[in-house]
Amino acid sequence: MYRTPRLVGSALFIVVGAPILGWLLIRFFRPVYHALSRFMGRFPFLAERRYRMARGTVDFLRALRAYRSLARPKRIGLFLLSVGYWLPRYLVLFVALSLVTGQIPGAYLFLIQGVLNLGGPIFLLPAGGGGGGAAYMAPMSPLLGQADGAFTLLIWRAFTFYWYLIVGGPIFLLKTGKAARDLMLGKSRAQHA
Repeated sequence: MYRTPRLVGSALFIVVGAPILGWLLIRFFRPVYHALSRFMGRFPFLAERRYRMARGTVDFLRALRAYRSLARPKRIGLFLLSVGYWLPRYLVLFVALSLVTGQIPGAYLFLIQGVLNLGGPIFLLPAGGGGGGAAYMAPMSPLLGQADGAFTLLIWRAFTFYWYLIVGGPIFLLKTGKAARDLMLGKSRAQHA
């Protein structure tokens, strides 16, 4: 029923292959960039995008140099922060579905979670305008009943969306409130001076 070896192979290729391709791109940046630029120059609809690609590449290299200039403890801290952000987002669906049913392979869940997490920003409406729930239920509804699907959808959305609003909302209000106060006090002092 499930094509587990193919899904596991795809997931491993993404997890292992992407860092290797990234390292090769960084290591052999100039030849790859020039070959890609020459290739894009052959096609009129791609030729106009060469400048945008060059600008993005320069910005990427600046960010990479800034990262490499950080001390090792800061790099480790950034890595742990990234793992601490993404690991729970990928595990929440696995844990929720293992509470309901243990019949769905982990490779399938990993693939679905990747599509949901990376495809979610495509929906420009607040909270996806229902797009997140529809994208979740499309691959999961054949495997789960309506009640189980709704329950796991509620857990998944509560953790991956609403939890960040609950935790980040007060921090956002605090920071913007301080910035607004400083801005207003700065303007009022300038008016009195």
